[in-house]
Amino acid sequence: MSRSVEKYYPLVLSILSTTFMEFFLVRISPNTQQATSIYKNLLSQSLSVNTTLLGFFLTIFTILNSIETLAMKYVRALGLEERLKSFLASAIKVNFIAIVVILLSNFELENNFWVRELSRTLILFILSYALFLSIRFSALFIRIATSAGK
Repeated sequence: MSRSVEKYYPLVLSILSTTFMEFFLVRISPNTQQATSIYKNLLSQSLSVNTTLLGFFLTIFTILNSIETLAMKYVRALGLEERLKSFLASAIKVNFIAIVVILLSNFELENNFWVRELSRTLILFILSYALFLSIRFSALFIRIATSAGK
């Protein structure tokens, strides 16, 4: 995978998935109560997933410097350790932001329709972005971890 694709695919897929989810929630769902129920269920499940991912990534962050496998030595020799750490830091930051946004989304600050729609779209984007950043780092880390000796 090229560096630019690897760098930007979480953003592109987040935009596409947010568009799809908004289309599903607004256009396909026949009533507002059903869409709200789906959205609230998604937030509840996302809180669990994002919290677990955050803990996992923080654990990896603390042990990353101590990993001395052949694959990690190769990554360091190629000068790619900073890129790996950058991907990890991005996943940690956005998962933390997603958790905070989910917790804050329980407060109804504005009863205006457009404010609600915009905030819902923004929350869906943040959740998608956190998920795709997590997938990007996890896939890269698994490739490194499983390529030892190759």
